[in-house]
Amino acid sequence: MGFRTITGLVILLIGSVCIGWYFGGWGYSLFEKTVPAGAVTELVRTGTKGAYVTGGLLLGLVIFGWSTLVAWASRFFRSSSAATSSTPAASASAFK
Repeated sequence: MGFRTITGLVILLIGSVCIGWYFGGWGYSLFEKTVPAGAVTELVRTGTKGAYVTGGLLLGLVIFGWSTLVAWASRFFRSSSAATSSTPAASASAFK
């Protein structure tokens, strides 16, 4: 794999994990707003935060996996005229 491919995968991984972390935190904030404070102990609240953040990170890894799979499989669905041309102008004229 080339440097550009590895750099792209690293950026995709960081971005997707950040999205997952955000959604995990968002889910936890919904939990805090909907569950009354007297209904849970501090231990349960801390464990729930860890579970939501971990679930969000796993969601980020799933997003990364799906994005990588789609990027890899996209080469099989390109049109033959666009895949063989080497210049952007030539490929743009193929869609006119």
